[in-house]
Amino acid sequence: MVIGVIAEYNPFHNGHYYHLNYLKKNYPDSLILIALTGNFTQRGEPTLANKWTRAQWAIEAGADLVFEIPFALASGNAETYAEAGTRLLYSLGANYLSFGVQVNAKGAYKTLAKKIYQAKESSSFQKDLKTSSLPQALKKNLTLSSVEKAILRSPNDILALEYHQAILKNKLPLQVLPLQRIKSKDSFKEIILSASDLRELAHKKAWKKAKPAMPDFSYQDFYGLPFSYEERLKDLFVYNYHFHPEKNPPFADPGIQHYLYKHWILKNQSLDQIANKKYTQAHLQRSILHLVFGLDKNQSKEVLEKVSNYHRLLAGQHQALSYLRPFQVQTRFIKGLQSPLKQLYEMSQKESLLRDLLLQDQSPSEFKQGPILL
Repeated sequence: MVIGVIAEYNPFHNGHYYHLNYLKKNYPDSLILIALTGNFTQRGEPTLANKWTRAQWAIEAGADLVFEIPFALASGNAETYAEAGTRLLYSLGANYLSFGVQVNAKGAYKTLAKKIYQAKESSSFQKDLKTSSLPQALKKNLTLSSVEKAILRSPNDILALEYHQAILKNKLPLQVLPLQRIKSKDSFKEIILSASDLRELAHKKAWKKAKPAMPDFSYQDFYGLPFSYEERLKDLFVYNYHFHPEKNPPFADPGIQHYLYKHWILKNQSLDQIANKKYTQAHLQRSILHLVFGLDKNQSKEVLEKVSNYHRLLAGQHQALSYLRPFQVQTRFIKGLQSPLKQLYEMSQKESLLRDLLLQDQSPSEFKQGPILL
């Protein structure tokens, strides 16, 4: 039994620890594979800790092998992120996919995912989707039960729906193992805080408040990590806007740059202040990141087609390495390498440099750092 988990671990907290421990306890003979985002998240943010540190956290918590989701896909929208993770894990032999959910209604996710998948074929749904959020578009076009409405109110559950849709779309023989997310009142740990709560504590430099909500091995790395990047991202955006306008990705909303320049730059408002229903903060951050990076929609599509061959090992248990024999695994980057995956290597290198610029950090060299083995 090979169980796949798609994760950011930004940072790794008690809820993540509970998830991996639950899998190890209830499926003791299983192998746990993690598809981990690199140095940027699905919300378009740099990760608090670099990918090597986060991969090591996963191994210390009980995972067996950790692989990288390429930048273009890890920093995409929820649909892209889910499709990348599921395709990558399946290509590595996973036959189960496990993830956390808020609403404890296993069958409802699959049923609703099928409804959404079919609705996407409707022109009226696609029209509504251009002017409203996914939940709003669905409410206009579908008859939803109270449980389905509850699922659509939770961002984590919407991501679970995207996993189901990715499985349907790509006809992947993956079984799902959803696990209801725990809260502070549960008996596993005294305190449960979300990853966003912990990032906010890091932003405020209130690291000690996070200690009860994290395992010791991740808290030791978390303590002292800075998480302030918006002003440096703004500088890069302004530079790109004025000096390299020709490199703006063709898929970007033509109005989003003007909106950002007017409110974020000229009026000096923060991203959370200018976010709205049309431009959520995650949408704004992803757009800025892709503009600065120079990533366009066609590149994302190209990377998605290659993801099943991008087996970049970040970390692993020594005893799990024998599992990798049938697979062609990438462990190090090679300068001047000519390969169908060269584009992904170059993106990973640029991604690490960009994260280091934003967080004033120094990540391990993409060419010198090999997999972390414990």
